[in-house]
Amino acid sequence: MLDKVLNTAPLAVAKTKPFIPPAREGTPEAEVAAAVARSAFEQKALAGNTLAGLPTPAEPVFAETMATVVKLSKEALATPAEIEKLAELQGGWRNCWRGVCKDFIPSAAKLEWQKHQQEMSVRARAGTLNEPQDSWDLEAFRKDFLSRQVASKRAGAEVVLEALPIARAIVGRYVKLARTIAATVEVDARKQHESFGVPFQGSPIAAAILLTTERAKIRVSNDSPGWANSPAALIEGIVIL
Repeated sequence: MLDKVLNTAPLAVAKTKPFIPPAREGTPEAEVAAAVARSAFEQKALAGNTLAGLPTPAEPVFAETMATVVKLSKEALATPAEIEKLAELQGGWRNCWRGVCKDFIPSAAKLEWQKHQQEMSVRARAGTLNEPQDSWDLEAFRKDFLSRQVASKRAGAEVVLEALPIARAIVGRYVKLARTIAATVEVDARKQHESFGVPFQGSPIAAAILLTTERAKIRVSNDSPGWANSPAALIEGIVIL
């Protein structure tokens, strides 16, 4: 039935075995929400941030299930314009991340100060120290680099905030698609159980699909996501930038 509804291959390609309890009959979303609350593993996964636009590989139960759901979509979950804009924002965010985590960290300030000291030595030998030029001590370098690091964090947060409405729209489409597929899977599983006279206690595949929607929604739930959540991380598993 699923392949007829979606005009595509059956969901049998999903190979992962969810670690969550199956959804109870009639209340799959409530059961999934409870499973999320009970699972320390899931809570840890949801709390993790992805830095530098280089996503940490998602747990197989999410990565493979989400990938299968996306493949079953008859339409793209993001428009070309949305992808182009998010890719542009991702590029700007990478620059901000580099400023926060590499270019303006304390050790970088010290290296720059050491270079400055070497330049001062060269000027001293040349007898040009009396000429008007900037001369900073280590603390001045540290303060300067800290101000640049703070500015990079602020700019990164602004970039993510700009990406948030687009990411929410994409996640909304994914959630709608996933719920449709989960409902179809649930119906198919129920009919199969009934045909064999076996009591039906919920489809673990449908539960896993619904759990991916909770994961996707929580990424875009914060109105002030901060600089660490890159545009790519907001839609991880749905669209690759």
